[in-house]
Amino acid sequence: SSSTSDLDLAGCVFDESSSSPELWFDFMADCGDGFNSSYQVARVLADPNLTVLTHDRGDRKTLPRGEFLVIGGDLAYPDPSPDTFEKRFFRTFEDALPPPPCYRKEAISTKKPNLANTGWANIFKEPVEDPNDPDEVLEKYKGPKAYILPGNHDWFDGLSTYTRLVLSRDWLGGWLIPHERSYFAIALPHGWHMLGVDLALSEDIDLEQFKFLADYCERRVGEDDAVVVMTHEPYWVIDDQEARKDEDCAESNLRELMETHLAGKVRARLAGDLHHYTRHVPVKRGVPTTSGSFDADVNATYSAGTASFLAEKARKIGRKTRGGRVASEPAPAGSPGARNVEENLPELIVSGGGGAFLHPTHTFAKDIKVNFGGSNNKPYTRTCAYPSETACYRLSWLNIWQFRWRNWRLDFLWGFLYLGISSSLLPLCGIYASYVESAYSKGALAHLEWYLGQIASLVVDVFRTGHISLILLPATVIALYNLCEEGTGLGPKKRLVWGCSHGVAHVIAALSSALFIEFVTEWSTTTGIVTTMHSGADAGNQTTLGHSLYDTYSENFAEVFEMVTPTMFTQQGGSDAAGRLGAEKLLSFASTESVEGVGSVLFQITYDTLSVGGAWMAQNLPLFKGLMILFDLPGLIGTKHAAMCQKLCEGGAECLGSKDPLLFAQVTRWTIGTYIACVSAVFFVLAIPMAGAIFGTWLAITLNVFNVQYNEGFSSLRIQHWKNFLRMHITKNGDLEIYGIGLDRVPKSWVKDEKWDGSQKAKAKRERDTPSFMWSRPSTLHVG
Repeated sequence: SSSTSDLDLAGCVFDESSSSPELWFDFMADCGDGFNSSYQVARVLADPNLTVLTHDRGDRKTLPRGEFLVIGGDLAYPDPSPDTFEKRFFRTFEDALPPPPCYRKEAISTKKPNLANTGWANIFKEPVEDPNDPDEVLEKYKGPKAYILPGNHDWFDGLSTYTRLVLSRDWLGGWLIPHERSYFAIALPHGWHMLGVDLALSEDIDLEQFKFLADYCERRVGEDDAVVVMTHEPYWVIDDQEARKDEDCAESNLRELMETHLAGKVRARLAGDLHHYTRHVPVKRGVPTTSGSFDADVNATYSAGTASFLAEKARKIGRKTRGGRVASEPAPAGSPGARNVEENLPELIVSGGGGAFLHPTHTFAKDIKVNFGGSNNKPYTRTCAYPSETACYRLSWLNIWQFRWRNWRLDFLWGFLYLGISSSLLPLCGIYASYVESAYSKGALAHLEWYLGQIASLVVDVFRTGHISLILLPATVIALYNLCEEGTGLGPKKRLVWGCSHGVAHVIAALSSALFIEFVTEWSTTTGIVTTMHSGADAGNQTTLGHSLYDTYSENFAEVFEMVTPTMFTQQGGSDAAGRLGAEKLLSFASTESVEGVGSVLFQITYDTLSVGGAWMAQNLPLFKGLMILFDLPGLIGTKHAAMCQKLCEGGAECLGSKDPLLFAQVTRWTIGTYIACVSAVFFVLAIPMAGAIFGTWLAITLNVFNVQYNEGFSSLRIQHWKNFLRMHITKNGDLEIYGIGLDRVPKSWVKDEKWDGSQKAKAKRERDTPSFMWSRPSTLHVG
């Protein structure tokens, strides 16, 4: 229960040590993303008794629901708005374990815990003598509780949404929220303690937290006690991944706290942020870290109908060893890791699989050095990864062919970018003639030489005569270089080469698209496949095919429309009797049904206006002619291209790559605009798949060769499977057992559970005010 008598800060100190000699509790992080994955994890957490397959899949084990749930941050993606919190965080937990009848999302809690009028019965283990004593109320409450840390995503708005919707509410579904601050300390049985700290966006705890935690350690943590420290980000792997120097490593204040006030007492560290499961253990100096590990990586299958399985063997951590020193329980005798364990150092566990998209495990080093202050670096090795490195390596290659369709919203960006890079070069007058002269009758090497020469020439032309292209081409290379991350596998020099190569690949693809379209345009017009009209009164405005289609319409179908149009929109001639009769009926209706006088006049004016306007549009707007010409897009592109080149190459001027500004000024804006518009329609079809394939291939290679871009490379795939969380158990003899629960597959179809205990039919068979945490089937939906 909340104990504030000996500490200054209220609402952040809790005691779970007196409930029973053993305790079950859960840890989960990074939950509020897609509904399928987030709800599946919440549903499993809410299950009163979770049946799991053992690590080797040979047996089953039943684990009771945790008496409290600790959530390690990043509650809703991608931003901490009230809408995303409601839909992606609160809703999933409310569907998994419904809140009490008294719950209103608009309510603001002024006193915690608020259990006075929940609408539930039998929520206390025994009668509460003093309802105003929060210690006693929480101690005797028998329902599950939730302690919720904020993550970096939750800090994007300065923690305002988290404060309003988490700290100011009493319930997360059926879990009671007792804390009032973004950090907390929980006393557990047998001298165990859990410290939940808030690193905000500064990668460290602030002075207020440091003083609070130091005071808590001094007053509450005994000499032989053990501590679990929980943060959102696992900087033990992030610092290594980003190759940070000792002085640049995160958590300097937190390290100072652990090295002084908690010296030798931190038995485990938990974190989320990375959306997978890993566990690192310390190794002795001088012992090769590749000599073995406690558990092999897991690559298992999962049926959506089954509950879950153990991602690795249950990890048992002892509270203390000889002489009062705290240490990890050694591996069984004879196991490869038995001689490698370094005493008095914490095990480091990442479990960020609460619902967000999957992160890979293979991009992070297996053997790392963890900074414990100054130059005090300790060697650690990873003993388990879920999903396995092999599985993540294979998933990374999906970017090559799946990046584009999974991220189709980028299509227009790619199209406009590629068109912008090439726009200043169009049209490429004489490109086909250049090909015939240089490579047509020669071998493959001559073709390649011509192609590369043209690309190089186009790049030079961009810097010599470009406008929009001159801005977009270097901007593309610079932007994609900045996108490329630096890490242990990609140093500064490699990053410069690899990042710029990515940008250059897109530039070459954009210029190749322009070269191909212009080449095909001139080839098709030169060979007569597409004929154009670029002389006479219609120069540059029609195509032969479009003009022929319109002539066919005029000869065979125009009479029909000429007969219909006057009847509908005019009142002239004897053949317009039907039209006049219709108008008289409308006028008669208006006179009798609406206001007399003014109504009739207004109706007549409106009718006359529509008649005259409709007749003029039908007779004067070249609607059909425009549609016919637009139908012949290749002919229209060829016609505009020929019209522009006729001006640019006037007098025998060299116009390929050297557009004379004076000649270019003679081309009308209408011609240029329609030409670019028509070319863009073809350009987008050609450029978008190329851009997606290049970016996806670059991501796949960057992931699997250089082991960086883990966030971009897997957020693009949006993989919702391979979720995980921790179920922890403090045994009667004081050991801490940690079960890594893995969910290989997430259901994609849900239906209402007909046997749901919250239905009217179920309520009729029992007391209506039975708390949801006492239901055997508390979740509203099940797998469809």
